[in-house]
Amino acid sequence: MKVKPVTNSEANTLTEDIKTALTQKLKEPDTKALIVTMPNCSHCEMLHPILSKVYKDLSTNVTSNILHLENEVFSMLDDITPKIKKAVNGFPTILIINNNNNKNLILPFKEERTYDKLFKFFNHHLNTTTNGSARKGGSTHKKKTRRVKKSASKKVNGFKKKAKRNRSRR
Repeated sequence: MKVKPVTNSEANTLTEDIKTALTQKLKEPDTKALIVTMPNCSHCEMLHPILSKVYKDLSTNVTSNILHLENEVFSMLDDITPKIKKAVNGFPTILIINNNNNKNLILPFKEERTYDKLFKFFNHHLNTTTNGSARKGGSTHKKKTRRVKKSASKKVNGFKKKAKRNRSRR
């Protein structure tokens, strides 16, 4: 599924039904991403090609939970919680909104806006599959973890020295 931003040029043609549907999407009891951009914003213009690649490589179950709006469209939506409106304080804004259990948690994306970081951010927070990768055609292998065995040792004068066990003698 291709994510297409709802642009400001479409703002005048938005019907009340569409506004209500967008507002309902933000209020649904699940986790979703909200991206708010502004035309002629240099940061937003640099972000668009990166987002296009990310959308293309994410699976459908992830992209179906991304809502991309331009600033005028976002400001026209009624009944959005003040917490969400306050979180959109600059452009571009990328948020994860979690309405599960009526908590309305908001997590902003605060990292460098690169393909890898955005892909991992969306995949981590929006992937609803239980096994496998959210990348189309991705592998299902899990990262192997390695346990490090701690030995009873301590450093003395910069050198490791094995700790002596205190054993009582009879």
